[in-house]
Amino acid sequence: MRLKSGEVVSYGQTPLIWREWLWSTDSLTLRLKHLAQGQFHVQVIAQGTKLGKPGVLGIERRAVWQRNVLLYGNDTMPWVQACTTIAQREMTGSLRRVKFLRSRALGYLLFGRHRPKTRRIVRRTAEGWQRISYYQWHGRTLEVAETFLPAFEARLLCPSGIPFRGRPAWGHMRD
Repeated sequence: MRLKSGEVVSYGQTPLIWREWLWSTDSLTLRLKHLAQGQFHVQVIAQGTKLGKPGVLGIERRAVWQRNVLLYGNDTMPWVQACTTIAQREMTGSLRRVKFLRSRALGYLLFGRHRPKTRRIVRRTAEGWQRISYYQWHGRTLEVAETFLPAFEARLLCPSGIPFRGRPAWGHMRD
């Protein structure tokens, strides 16, 4: 089966090497930090309130709070591009702390004491594999879209640092 860009895939359609990264419901932050042997940092690209897109979090053109970041491992190139979206009306109680994360990863807050309920969509995009997670945290919903970038894919396919020669694992998937 050949995937079209943006096509949603099931667990069974996901290449084996990607399954634990795309379908795991634990902290991506901790997984990345482990893979990078403790070297991990977050670069905030933008954050703030904006008008949401229809369909995001089931809202119609309402104010959302959004945070866009790049996640780095032990590499000069970013591994993951992440976008957190929260309906402005949900930004109360514990969830308000998201506004003050600065360069800390969302995973430290989200998975610190609780394991949130998660609903997940996975797809292959032009930028790379993407997982969109809808977390229920303290009774509120937040959407986190994480796109695994080419530098991460290179690291995943070639953890030893020896250049990978051949077709990427996602190139031609079979049923």
